[in-house]
Amino acid sequence: MARGGRRDEPIDRSSGPLAEFVDDLRRLRGETSLEEVGRRIGYHPSTVSRRLKPVELPPWHFVEVYVRACGADPASWRPRWEALAAAGHPAPAANGVAAGRPVAAPAPGRTGEEAARPRWGGWRIALGAVAVAAAACGVTLVLVRVLGGQAVVRAAPADPPPAVEPGFGFSAQITSMAFQVFSRHWTQPVAGDVELWWNNSCAGGSAGYWVKLEPAGETVQFGCGSWQHHRWAGVPAGTYHLRFWKANDGRVVRGSGVLRTSVPIVVHPKYEPTGPATPEPVATRSAVP
Repeated sequence: MARGGRRDEPIDRSSGPLAEFVDDLRRLRGETSLEEVGRRIGYHPSTVSRRLKPVELPPWHFVEVYVRACGADPASWRPRWEALAAAGHPAPAANGVAAGRPVAAPAPGRTGEEAARPRWGGWRIALGAVAVAAAACGVTLVLVRVLGGQAVVRAAPADPPPAVEPGFGFSAQITSMAFQVFSRHWTQPVAGDVELWWNNSCAGGSAGYWVKLEPAGETVQFGCGSWQHHRWAGVPAGTYHLRFWKANDGRVVRGSGVLRTSVPIVVHPKYEPTGPATPEPVATRSAVP
């Protein structure tokens, strides 16, 4: 089926159950482009395209978030996926899951295929050269932890949030986050500050989670079990949302919070994948209201 952007290569369904499974995943997407699905689930379009080829069984995490992004229930797909895995179609590692077995948790904020690729290998020689040059000039180096090209900052401990003034923010809740969720979108016509107060309870000893102002804000690390606060200053006019995520360890976190802005905003309706197209993405487990 032809769509805008990348095009799918035809699949011969008669070649086996894996081909049928992957082709059914493609058909579930309908007219939605690979680029749009990738944006919704945090994967690059090339990764989505590769996972939708019948050369290997897609990881269950990919199947789960992909099916949700297409507006369907992934529970009905799980038996087929397990049958294929048991029949000798091992799934490659992705997002902390490899053929149903846990592996090292991905670096925070890295989703899809990016979670399996180290980031530091190419920097070792460069950092060494910089260190030598700095030593020769008598300069002290301060290394900042970098995540996807951005420095990761920590949210500050805070008191419970103030009330939300109508038109200047919204309250929200996470009912069950196993990996990542997305907030509603909002549009701000002028530049202004965005502030977030959040308090998540984390099961199984999870120490924290991450929040990113999408599409171009900094990543912030939040701690569990208490109110935390962060302010994104001078956010340009545009449409934004928040992405929350944690290590994909099977444990669930839940909580609530408040987003406030220093300028009037328009909050968009919650994304409905079966209705008219809107900019709101689908969450892997439950969307932030």
